[in-house]
Amino acid sequence: MVHERVVRNRETSVEEYVRKNKNRMIDYDFQPGELVLVLNKRKPTKEEGWKGRSGYMGPWLVVYRLRSGAYRLAELNGAISRLKFAAFRLVPYYPRSRKAIPVTQIVDNGDLENLNEDDDENVEGDGDEEF
Repeated sequence: MVHERVVRNRETSVEEYVRKNKNRMIDYDFQPGELVLVLNKRKPTKEEGWKGRSGYMGPWLVVYRLRSGAYRLAELNGAISRLKFAAFRLVPYYPRSRKAIPVTQIVDNGDLENLNEDDDENVEGDGDEEF
């Protein structure tokens, strides 16, 4: 009886939270080849200060999405990052032209195979490394 009320109250609380924040919770589901910006969460040093710090880094190129929901990204010069980027840190980059870039034109296929082997070993990570 009490347990059922607690479960029901939890469900209504979750529904209310989703209803209130539905405009903030966006799942972009980036596809390979899309350009994204990465939220810069690193705390600046005293010399850098908050004033001149950039809020986002990029643009970056999406290589692929992991099973955990994190993303593998590459710089536009073709260098693939060894870090996994959490989905909540990514926002779409809106370039002047909307052409998608095939990942295989920028990234070497051999590099992709090496990353896939690393990902199979580290599936349990949540992709929220500090950058």
